Amino acid sequence: MRCEALGPQGRAAEGQQGTRGRCPLRALRATADIHQERPDWYLFRDGCPGGESVEAVGARADHVVARLRALDGDVLVFSHGHFLRVLAARWLGLPAGDARYFVLSTAALSILGYEHTPDEPAIRLWNDNRHAVQEPIEPCPVQ
Repeated sequence: MRCEALGPQGRAAEGQQGTRGRCPLRALRATADIHQERPDWYLFRDGCPGGESVEAVGARADHVVARLRALDGDVLVFSHGHFLRVLAARWLGLPAGDARYFVLSTAALSILGYEHTPDEPAIRLWNDNRHAVQEPIEPCPVQ
């Protein structure tokens, strides 16, 4: 098994979010606060205020897609949800802004793959969080 991390040299790590820190396509300020200043603001159209644009995140995702397609075998990718949504859009050849159509829950599993050949990218599994959902546990009766 081989493990490799994409960091700043791999250009897939965190994106620049402006002067407030580094975060991929995610504002450190609350959405409600941004809407106070810009009522029509939308993350997947406008990017982070004062930070990374949607197109810049799409370019980082393209770099990851190219690296993934150059590998043989299965690859495991961990990242922030917003970036993974853009990665899925770019995997399919869609514009980065179309990431808005891919809702992704915390700790969900997804599989990007191919229909038949590498010329047919597909989403084989998306937003599977069944492993994270726990049934309520009944308390043990006290004897």
